[in-house]
Amino acid sequence: MAIAQNQTITSSLGRWMLYAMAALLICVGACFLWVSSQLINARFDNFDAKFYEQQLMRVNGVFEQNNLAFEASLVDYAHWDDTQQFVLGNNPNHINEDYTPEALDNIQVNGLIITDLNGKLVTPALVKQAGVLVPMSEDLWASLQPVLPSLMSPDQTTVTSKIVWHNNVGILISGVAITNSFKNAPTSGYLFFIRILDEPLLNGLRALTLVPFQLVPSQATAQPTSLVIQQDNNGNKQWLATQTLTGLAAKTEVQGGTHLKAERELTFTLLLLSVAGLTLVSLIGNYWIVHFKVLNRLHLFSTLADQYRQEPHSLIRWPLKGHDELDNLAQSLNEFIAEVEIRHNDLRHIAHHDSLTGIGNRRLLQTKLDINMQQHARTPDFTSTLLLIDLDGFKLFNDGLGHAAGDYILKLIAQRMASLVRVDDTVVRLGGDEFAILLENTTPDSAHSFAEQLLKHIAKSF
Repeated sequence: MAIAQNQTITSSLGRWMLYAMAALLICVGACFLWVSSQLINARFDNFDAKFYEQQLMRVNGVFEQNNLAFEASLVDYAHWDDTQQFVLGNNPNHINEDYTPEALDNIQVNGLIITDLNGKLVTPALVKQAGVLVPMSEDLWASLQPVLPSLMSPDQTTVTSKIVWHNNVGILISGVAITNSFKNAPTSGYLFFIRILDEPLLNGLRALTLVPFQLVPSQATAQPTSLVIQQDNNGNKQWLATQTLTGLAAKTEVQGGTHLKAERELTFTLLLLSVAGLTLVSLIGNYWIVHFKVLNRLHLFSTLADQYRQEPHSLIRWPLKGHDELDNLAQSLNEFIAEVEIRHNDLRHIAHHDSLTGIGNRRLLQTKLDINMQQHARTPDFTSTLLLIDLDGFKLFNDGLGHAAGDYILKLIAQRMASLVRVDDTVVRLGGDEFAILLENTTPDSAHSFAEQLLKHIAKSF
């Protein structure tokens, strides 16, 4: 009866320890899962924000380059003798001859305005419609006319640009002073170029940048300002990234979801499975360790105590253990790890070396080339030379004398190649009778000299 009671007590203790460990591991796993998910989610959000930020930088860079080209074309036309003579009334055919629709299409100009120094129109404001220059509509002129004075700078080298919004379409207008080709004549007037930022033009920029951006009105800022925020649209999180164009009343806008959605979901799934699996394995492992290392010994000690209680004069003693199975397991584990390391090194050598000749193989060459490419990216002055070697007539020799003789020749050739290279150089067999030598830190001239020396050395009689 005492033994049965002791077994019940031990079983109750084991059950209590199992429940306690399960509750503890579940709580720890849940906390770890929550913290890890928050950190991973924040990291993915940071990746998304950087992604959209880089997209806007790419779009604004293209906009800036286009604007610079647009302003350069404006300066070329404004600092031209023909334009100056037209403003002075000496070249009446200037518009028809030099501002043809084809010429304007080449520089992506949709219209032009020419004024004198007082801002009075020298010719009606013109805009290109259906491939023909026609007078500008009154509503468009009413939108552009107020900004013309702010674009008139007496400095002949200063180009001023603004974006005006008309019917929800951005219109880029740039102005510069008119002078002669040598820029040594007084300013005679002002030339303004107009570029309509409509959907066909924006679609071209979208195709160029591979970014589905939108151009929307904004306050003009001296420096570009960026804003990347995440919005919750009925449980669907969307990113909204905006960046203003320097000095222009417009900003680019990109909107979309996470570009790493599949990776995010896979990461969270693997994290959940890992935490659940780790919790379960830890629970089983801990209970197994406690059961066999603690509970079994307690049961043995309790049994011995009951026996002693029933037979007080029996020669029963507590078992003393100075070295148990854990010590043997540690020793076995160390021996196992050492054996695994030896086998791993052997496998690594086999994977990167040719089994016949003992020199490197194609995989070793690829590894070395990847390292050299990374070194060249960090240090542009770093150079290396790759020699590709093919044995002429080897197939005839191999078929005539047999594969054993061919293998002997291949090993001998490999030895001769290896004997000539430096410690840092790499000799590999690509397959068959094809070899390669990667020379480190060498110039084309020294590589050519080495190749000639190598050919002479290989050509020696066997």
